[in-house]
Amino acid sequence: MKALIIIGLQIDLLPLGAAETEGAELIVPVIKEAVNHYDVIAAARFSHPAEHKMFVANYPWRRPGQEIEVMGEKILLKHYYCIQNSFGAELASGLESTTIDFTAWMGTDQKLLPHSAFFDENRQLDTGLADFLRSKQVDEIHLAGLPYTDTVFQTALDGLELGFEVGILKNAVVPKPAEKARELTRHLKKMGIQFL
Repeated sequence: MKALIIIGLQIDLLPLGAAETEGAELIVPVIKEAVNHYDVIAAARFSHPAEHKMFVANYPWRRPGQEIEVMGEKILLKHYYCIQNSFGAELASGLESTTIDFTAWMGTDQKLLPHSAFFDENRQLDTGLADFLRSKQVDEIHLAGLPYTDTVFQTALDGLELGFEVGILKNAVVPKPAEKARELTRHLKKMGIQFL
């Protein structure tokens, strides 16, 4: 059975959002149409506490985009985005009526960076997505959403390692920044991940 996993398609990642991805609004109608072709739909959503270690507001005299070291770990600082229970953390407009069978919450622990739809940093926190998919006899997953060079990419690799057949809906992601996206796409293709 096939499942569609919609990743990070939240208000803060769309244009005018706190962590906007240029062109993200173009994939919303593609995903809205795609959901009609799957029996199982899962959403992976960022849901960060305001005290999360990646937020620049928690470090005096720091700025977004700056990399700092905390207890031996390098962290890229960011503005607040997708704060738990905030408007910016809601699904993109038009998807609220979509039947979501399961929601994987990412970045919920202030000490762990979000990693993929399956796990947070270093697999220290399991979102429960893999167990849900297996309970539905899903063996193939198709990915859509944001950000491509981070969470979508890592979800594809984790899904493959967990034993799923993985595909990416190429018209339902935003491959930016372009150079990095091309490099990561080549890597995914070498790993056997299909672009549909």
